[in-house]
Amino acid sequence: MQKVITLIFFFLTLLVSASAGIYQAQKFPLGVDNTQRCLRCHGMHNFTYVDSSKTLVNLTVDSTIFFSSVHGKLQCQSCHPGITEYPHNLLAAGKTTCASECHATKEGKPYDHKTVYETFLHSVHGKSLTGKDPDAPTCLTCHGGSAHVVQPVKKVMKVDEKMALCVSCHSNREMMVKHKVDPNAVSSYERSFHWKAIHYGYDKTAVCENCHTSHSVLPPENPYSTVNTANLEKTCGQTNCHPGAKMNFAMSNANHLEFMVEKKPVLRYEEKFFYVLTDGTLMMLAVGIVLDVQRKFGWIFLIKRLFVWLDRKTDQLGNMIVKVLKFIKKVLVD
Repeated sequence: MQKVITLIFFFLTLLVSASAGIYQAQKFPLGVDNTQRCLRCHGMHNFTYVDSSKTLVNLTVDSTIFFSSVHGKLQCQSCHPGITEYPHNLLAAGKTTCASECHATKEGKPYDHKTVYETFLHSVHGKSLTGKDPDAPTCLTCHGGSAHVVQPVKKVMKVDEKMALCVSCHSNREMMVKHKVDPNAVSSYERSFHWKAIHYGYDKTAVCENCHTSHSVLPPENPYSTVNTANLEKTCGQTNCHPGAKMNFAMSNANHLEFMVEKKPVLRYEEKFFYVLTDGTLMMLAVGIVLDVQRKFGWIFLIKRLFVWLDRKTDQLGNMIVKVLKFIKKVLVD
């Protein structure tokens, strides 16, 4: 009974102290080179909590993936400078974005993503960073979904994987119509030689980012867009693409031929003419083969030979069935 009273008194004391602001958790400074200390908790599986909106937030960081990522050599405070002690003061931590200053260096010089961030911010996808369009991709949409798993894109991703990133959104017809983007961009690209090269395993061909860039995607009517009429020759003539390409080549719009056909009715009629020409040629070829066979052998003669062959094969099959039945009768009955 005395123990029960003691426990009740202890909990009441804690409750009163906390409500009066007397009881405070002891703070532990994290210090520098803190990644391993952070991973003692954040490296645990299912390290989660429920936030004020009753949403389950997962704070687990896979250490194996993190150390193999492009951020693996950084300390946690390089991106989370507000976290300096434990328990964490989340209000002082602030919100870290790809535009935030960090303590990382590249070749001995301070490094950040500000330039790329600003470029992306002014692109057609940048509305995601301002919160104006929740459907638009963010940095992490294409870079792994988390800052802890970002891989070096040029070294890791294959052309079909890069293509798949763009297709994941642009093949969503409902979303494209909603945002007034041509919903046939993917289907028209899949009729191009570039996509066919990817489809059959060639890994040195143009995907979306080669023409539209990765971070500075702009509408064609924008004079700074890489697919603007004035810039197409330069875009197609890149060193690794079609060096020396002239405007006539660039304006062929071979990657999205359907768009060109829609704009110029004469091309639509030309396309139909070649369909008729191709199909008609194949049909005439087939008729020629049939007539040539008729002239050399005659259809009646060929049909007779076919029936003779079938009759012979039928007799052989019948004889085989009789032998099999006799064998079964001998084994099971006799």
